[in-house]
Amino acid sequence: MSAIWQPLARVRRRITRGPRRTPRPERHAEGAATDLTFALSRADLERLIGALTRVPGVEPGRPDTPARLEAALRIAIAGASGSGAPAVTRRPAGVYTPETWQIAVLGADRATQLMLERALQGGGFA
Repeated sequence: MSAIWQPLARVRRRITRGPRRTPRPERHAEGAATDLTFALSRADLERLIGALTRVPGVEPGRPDTPARLEAALRIAIAGASGSGAPAVTRRPAGVYTPETWQIAVLGADRATQLMLERALQGGGFA
């Protein structure tokens, strides 16, 4: 965790009275797992949502909330035989600032990384 986010994590623990932890998936022998972070603008988010709506097994409707987007990413990663635990947050930085969607995938393997990068560029999930 970078030095910038450590104070925010500490505040979150104090407010919620406990740690917010996402379990780390097992690391695979075929390549070292890594933690990925993407910050998406609204246009990037729309491309990703469009790609996720075509993934088999994703619930009908648009994955346009953090919880739905996280669930859809989890299904897409599993469908591609990848590994990683997605976590999605939406951050409005200020009243006049456009929102940013942050997607973190903990313990992602190389296949998951390539799949997500391709989807974010408009190539969809394959």
